[in-house]
Amino acid sequence: AYHYQCAVCGCALKLVDAAHIVPVSYQHSTDDVTNGLALCRLHHGAYDNGLLGVRSNYGLMTNPSREASLAGFHLDMGLDAFKAALPPRIIVPATIEARPAPQNLIIGLQARGWPSDLVA
Repeated sequence: AYHYQCAVCGCALKLVDAAHIVPVSYQHSTDDVTNGLALCRLHHGAYDNGLLGVRSNYGLMTNPSREASLAGFHLDMGLDAFKAALPPRIIVPATIEARPAPQNLIIGLQARGWPSDLVA
């Protein structure tokens, strides 16, 4: 669905993974294409660790509480460059049926503990 390219940066290079939107450990998780994103290893890690999020309108955002936690441990080197390189929205598949389900994106943010005011 994503032509082997990261939905965030467009990178291919055989460095793209299938990422579950609703985590596998969560009771409502499925392997359906609408519960997945193609992400490079950097963006997959940031997504699974709650630093990077995708809103139900496919907009990208970072988690201020995760940023503060990283800063508290002096692990925020490169954060400004990481954020500056993010596009406003993910690249979605051309086929509507293959696009991430907005409800899955909401559940995925909730499952990863995002603040409720950022979940939409």
